[in-house]
Amino acid sequence: MNKWNKNSRIAYQEKFYFSMRKGYVYLGNIKLEWADLETFEILGNFYFKDKNNAYFYWKKLDKVNIQTFKSIWKSYAKDKDNIYFENNILEWFDLETFEVLPYEYTKDKNGVYLVNSKIEWANPETFKIIDRNYSKDYKFAYFWWSIIEWAKAEDFSVLKYPYSKDKNNVYFGRGKIDWVDAETFELLDLYCGYKKDKNHVYYGIFDLKIIKDADSKTFKVLENDYSADKNNIYYRENNLGNFDLNTMEILKSEASPFSVPEFYIKDKNSCFNEIGKKVSEQKCEFFIESEKRRK
Repeated sequence: MNKWNKNSRIAYQEKFYFSMRKGYVYLGNIKLEWADLETFEILGNFYFKDKNNAYFYWKKLDKVNIQTFKSIWKSYAKDKDNIYFENNILEWFDLETFEVLPYEYTKDKNGVYLVNSKIEWANPETFKIIDRNYSKDYKFAYFWWSIIEWAKAEDFSVLKYPYSKDKNNVYFGRGKIDWVDAETFELLDLYCGYKKDKNHVYYGIFDLKIIKDADSKTFKVLENDYSADKNNIYYRENNLGNFDLNTMEILKSEASPFSVPEFYIKDKNSCFNEIGKKVSEQKCEFFIESEKRRK
């Protein structure tokens, strides 16, 4: 809480600032005509009050007890009678047990809420937040407000949004992926494009496609959506065939501000485009020179 110092011309509140000009308080360039300079207090999180009222930004709050009003966290505040979100009273919360949790979650003795909407069936006593997208209690795992129907809460874990798993299944959001082996399933790259289990290698985010003939044991991600195993090179889910892995390199063309770069593969034998089609030696040399300039 910052007491307004009427002798100071400026007080900062995060990205905004309050200033005093000709007897008035300003929020940025907005004149707060109703603010009382002698009792003006900055409470934090864009709440403030004076002897007459409490406010969120320049909006006056209703039914506020000035003496007990305080900012809690981000856009939440409370007094002895009510919980507030921005300039609105949240009448459904139990005042005595209300608690603000990370990632826009809140709870009281009656339930758990995400962005002030109740997560049906969530148990407030055993509720745990995993990250901003996933949570669980003693019985269920949740994706935002929804129960992940097949998930076992006791061994549920998040891989990387939007993938999660338990000992029996892998999930995308709140849906189950039936055809993968949960015990050995893993994500292979930062953007979740490539995945594998003991049986297959997959590519895709929303629609997993089996990469035909890929060897799961030796499969590895290269760069720019290329990958390889002991036998072949792959671009996304496409098998480009056999390359000489010892001399293979990925070439990237120079791109202008109005175009995207092209990628080519080179080994000791020739150059190929991203779908494995052989290109001319002249074009191959052009990309080799582009790669040198890029480096």
